[in-house]
Amino acid sequence: MPDEDDNIFGRCFGLMDSGVDRQGMIDYLHSQGVTVTEALVILGKLYGLSVEDARCVIVNHPAWQAEVRALDRKPGSLAEWLTRPEQPDA
Repeated sequence: MPDEDDNIFGRCFGLMDSGVDRQGMIDYLHSQGVTVTEALVILGKLYGLSVEDARCVIVNHPAWQAEVRALDRKPGSLAEWLTRPEQPDA
């Protein structure tokens, strides 16, 4: 029978339980080779973040800077959305 920690969510919840903070979790996700898209979904699930809030956290975290810069920013693409400047709240 697979261990509860056999998936990334199980491991992340275990890290949260052991006291790893959000910045540490972002570093962990990066070290595990998850994609930017996967990191967005995982952070949203773990911390109850909206997609927009998770985007801001990922694109502004130093561990993800190279990946974000390397994205192909075709108009209308996920990469374009990820790398757009933050919009002030209306």
